[in-house]
Formats: sequence, C-alpha cells, structure tokens
Amino acid sequence: MQHSCACQSSRRSIGLVFGRLVDENPELGNAIERFGWEWDDELGTAVADVGPGTRFDGVSGIFDLVAGLVGERGAREIRATWLEDTALREQTGRLLRAEPMTEFVPRQDSPLAGLLEARALETWFQPVVDGRSETVVGHECLVRAHHPDDGRLISPGELIGWARDENLLFMFDRVCREIHIARAAASGVGDDHLFLINFLPSVIYEPEFCLRTTVGAIEGTGLRPEQIVFEVVETEAIEDHDHLRDILCYYRKHGFQAALDDLGAGYSGLSLMADLDPDLIKIDRGVVSRADQSEGHAEVCRAIIGLARSRGRRVLAEGVETASQRDFMRTLGVDMMQGYFFGRPAAEPAAG
Repeated sequence: MQHSCACQSSRRSIGLVFGRLVDENPELGNAIERFGWEWDDELGTAVADVGPGTRFDGVSGIFDLVAGLVGERGAREIRATWLEDTALREQTGRLLRAEPMTEFVPRQDSPLAGLLEARALETWFQPVVDGRSETVVGHECLVRAHHPDDGRLISPGELIGWARDENLLFMFDRVCREIHIARAAASGVGDDHLFLINFLPSVIYEPEFCLRTTVGAIEGTGLRPEQIVFEVVETEAIEDHDHLRDILCYYRKHGFQAALDDLGAGYSGLSLMADLDPDLIKIDRGVVSRADQSEGHAEVCRAIIGLARSRGRRVLAEGVETASQRDFMRTLGVDMMQGYFFGRPAAEPAAG
C-alpha cells in the first residue's frame, strides 16, 4: 500500500515490465503508443507517468486499463517498479527487481474477476414504451449475475462496488457492453427495437481503442447500429465535457445513438444537454415521480422537453410507477416512458 500512497501525492514515473504481453495483444501496444509511454522493445518495458497533471492519477488506473485490454489474468503478469529521474537503461537493476503490479494496487476478494474471466454476467431487460400507445419499443439492458457460491442474484450496485474496489471498472464496463449487445441480438424482438446500454465515460481513456471491441461486437449479429443507444450514466459527475463529446462523436460516427441519463437532477444537466446534443434525453426519475404533484418539478420537465424539441431530439421519462405519473407524462408529450408501472427488469425481454 506504501507504493500506492506515494503515487497519489506527486507525479512519478513507473516502469512497467510487459514481456510477451505486448506481442500477444496488439491493443496493448496501441495503448502504449497512444499514451506516449516510453517503450523499450528489447527490455519489453514501458515508462508511464502517473499523478497530478497526467492521464492517470495512480497505478490503479493503469491496471484497470490493462486488465480491460488483456484480462485480469494477463494484467497479473505485469511487473512494476518506481523509477528515478534518469535514463531507463541505467535502471536495469530496478526493473529486474520489479514486483507484480498487483502489489501496487489494493485488491479485495470477490467473485468479480472470475465472473469477468468467464463472461458470466447476465443481461436483464426493462421495457421502454411508446409515450402514447404504451407499446414496447425498446429495452434498457441492465447487468446482473449469480453468485458462484450460493447462487444468489447480485445487484448492479454490488457489482459496480466490487469493480470500483478492485480497480476493474474498465474491464467491467467493457464486458457489460459486449454481453448486452450479444444478448440484444439473441432476443429476437424485431429489427426496429431499441436497446439502451449504459456506460461509464470516466473509464474510457481514448475512444479510438477503448471502444473498438464494442463497435466490433455488433458485426455479424444482425443488429443495426442505430438500434443501440449508449447511455451516459453518472451525468452529474461529469466534469470533462470535451472528453465526453469525443466519446459520443465516436459512437455516432459508427452509427450508434447516444443518451444522457438523469436530466433534471441538477441544473448543470441542462447545460450538459445543450452542450452535447444527445439523441435521447432521459428525465430523472426523481423529477418524474414529483411532476404530477409539484409545479416546480413539472416546469423542469417542460424545460427539458422544450429544449429537446428545439433540437429535434426525443425524450424518455424514467421511473414511472403510477397511473397518475403515466398520465401526466403523456400530457407533457414525452416520446417514451420507462418504469415499474410498465414492467420490472427481467431475464427475458417483454413482448411488444
């Protein structure tokens, strides 16, 4: 743990001994090149800067990235050591004494690594209905898993908590996206159906290579890219709008749609909506649940819908749980609705 703390306090250089992993995983080589890490082909070693002012605040971010590219088992083969401010070739001794990279990263025991390795995560579907007819026009894809020890269903919150604690958010987010696409393709619900898939923009360092496998996952499935709506979660926590715009542009360039979640939860969400111009806007469930009783919340809904209409974008009200909420959202003219009133998440998609 001493290494990790030192990394957080100041900018430092770390030597990463990859060995044969780079030859066996071209994406890893692309990552090294894109981040501008100093690479020594003879030593099989890269030098990366971590800390304030760099792409990675700490070693855990690098580990998370590498695990997403080569898997948890491959990432555990990497050795690492802190370097001095001298030429790499003058520090061969340090490299030879490098420790497993996992020694630099706090780890917790959970079944998550095994679930990811076996791709044993599941897709559960929650219906999205048309705002007028209430026919099912799409589904949000939500992650679940069964615990390998006792078979209990593991909630998304618990899975994400494990991923955060174990620095596996990159790999978790990537595997979820790919599994959701595969399950959506196998659902057989029709070629005009929408599938909303969540993603965490904070774990996507460079869209060009972080999202390459996601784009490739749809090839040969029979799905059309425009059926997939990638939904930004943790909207209010996003600070780097330029980075998020790059991600959304990458998705759109490949024919996918993009959505912003939780709009209305905070004023900054309207600014984000205007700045990023998503294809679909989801009004936050906390606003939807009060709009039929509170004029203030109703005005927030009207503002979001008005801005969306001015841009030719669609609006989805999430968290609809009562007939009164359904009726009020219909009065406001939302395009789609989602919530327990229409159906809870289930292992199989609802019929149209």
